[in-house]
Formats: sequence, structure tokens, C-alpha cells
Amino acid sequence: MASPSFERLKASGRLPSPTGVALEILRLSESEDASIEAIATLVSSDPAIVSRLLKLINSPIAGIARPIASIRQSIALLGIKTVKQLALGFSLIGNHRRDSCKRFDYDQFWSVSLGRAVAARQIVRRLGSFCPDETFTCGLLSKIGRLALATFKPESFAQVLNAVDPDDTVGMLAREREVFGIDHNELSAEMMAEWFLPELFRTAVLAQDDPDHSDLQPGSRPLQLAQTLQLGGLVSKALTQAGLSGSAISGINRALKRVGIAQPDFEADFETITDDWRAAGQIYSIATREVPALKQIYATAAEHRNQLTDELANYPFAHLHSG
Repeated sequence: MASPSFERLKASGRLPSPTGVALEILRLSESEDASIEAIATLVSSDPAIVSRLLKLINSPIAGIARPIASIRQSIALLGIKTVKQLALGFSLIGNHRRDSCKRFDYDQFWSVSLGRAVAARQIVRRLGSFCPDETFTCGLLSKIGRLALATFKPESFAQVLNAVDPDDTVGMLAREREVFGIDHNELSAEMMAEWFLPELFRTAVLAQDDPDHSDLQPGSRPLQLAQTLQLGGLVSKALTQAGLSGSAISGINRALKRVGIAQPDFEADFETITDDWRAAGQIYSIATREVPALKQIYATAAEHRNQLTDELANYPFAHLHSG
């Protein structure tokens, strides 16, 4: 059952939601009439979805050896569930690129979300733990509650962003609950329920920022997915930020250890993630950038840390703080 806070936000009519053909695809896919032919007919009526679906199926991401020009064949290869989720993502991104919260960076939000999605997909490919395409959707939408709060009350959300350090996730969630009665993870989970996404997604999203201190059972699928989302979010910083701090590097290394991926193995995965992120950016019309190899990112962070240590050692009053 939806929480009263979510019902209040939903009643405002301002929450991000799929529209038009994407909404019809969501509804049809949950009915007994959800045949490939019926979904193909719906998809074919929206040129934007057709274009992006064909771009995706013919991109290296899909891994299809031969060119595909048929919508029906694309749906047959991807599956109705995946097409439903793709249409949802296409619609949300297309309709929510700009709004009135000046403090919220919409382009950065989608760039980070896409990075998290691509990283999470590659992680589960490595581990063989979940369906890669469904994990992509979960990663893409796992923080959709942030966009929703920025859309619902732009000025109030801007005040939250001004009051809390963006890296202080715990503080951000607590402040959101004070102001809105719900935090962005809770809101993301509620919105996923509205869109008929799996309960597994919703459970994992609630624990994605600190899965090891959640009440999820050790070794359970929700915990594994939450850990994947956490690692995907950390990796997205390496994709979207010009440099990483030492604490960010440590966070990635700890998260890799939790999911069971050795750092040398992940160096190759990171190259794949970078390529897929840039390719997906073209499909979804989301800005990306050139990204150095993971070794270079780590080396730059280490160099910056050493420079900072040297600067502190040469500070005129450094001796006052020495033991």
C-alpha cells in the first residue's frame, strides 16, 4: 500500500510519469493481450520510440550480429518486459530534461543515472546474478525520486540542496523526510510500484545507499541488487566527474570486494562501461564525455592526495598540529 506522503505527492499531478504511447505500453504489457504483435503496433505509432529502439537493437550494446529493421523482430529479441522498461525510460528522459528547480542539474542527473545503469548492467554480466537489461532499468530509475522532488516543489527542493552537502547521502535523505515527509529512495520505490516494476527493484532501491546496514538478509537477491546499485552509483562518479577523491576510490574498492569482483578484472569492465555509457548516451540523447582508463583515474587521485599532503607539510603552522 502506498504511503500517505506518496499519495499526497501523486495527487499534485506533478510527479514525473510516462505519457502517450509509453504509458499505453506499460498498461498493455500487464494485460493478457500483451502479445508481440500488439506491443509492436503500439510502438510503431511513436516515431521517437521506434528510432531509439532500432538504434539500441543495432548498437554494440545489444550484441546482435546482423542489422535489424523490424520493430516486431526487435521486440522478439529484446522481450516484451525489456521493451516496456525501455519505453518507460525513453518517455521519462524525453519529457523531463528541464524544469523550474534552478538548483537541480537535470542534465547531470540523467548523465549520472545513465552511468549507474550501464555500470550496474556490466556488473551483473560479470557476476551472472540478474538479467542485465532489467538491471539497467533499475539503475536508470533508482534515483528518480530526486527528479520527482525537484519537480514537485522546486523551491523547497532547492533549499534542501543548498542546506546539505551533496556527498552527505544520509543527511540528504533525512532533510528530505523533514521537508516532504518522504525521501527520494522511498519515493523512487513508490513510483516503481506505480509503473508495475518488480518488487525486487523496489526493495533494493530502498537500501541502495547503505545496503550492508539495511535489514536485508545476507546473500539475498535484494541485498545483491542493492549492492550492485551502490557500486554502479560509485562508478558513475568516475564517469561523470573530472576527478575522484581518495574516499571515492576507497568506496569503489570496498564495493567491488562486497560483490566479489577483483580490481584487475574490473579494469576491463570499466572500459566496457565507458564505451557502453557513451553509446547509450547517443541513443538516449544524454550528454557523456571522454573518460580515462581506471588506472589513470586512480593514479590521478593518488597524485592529488600526495600533493595535498606535501602542501599541508609545508604550511607555516604545520608544526603546531604535529604530535
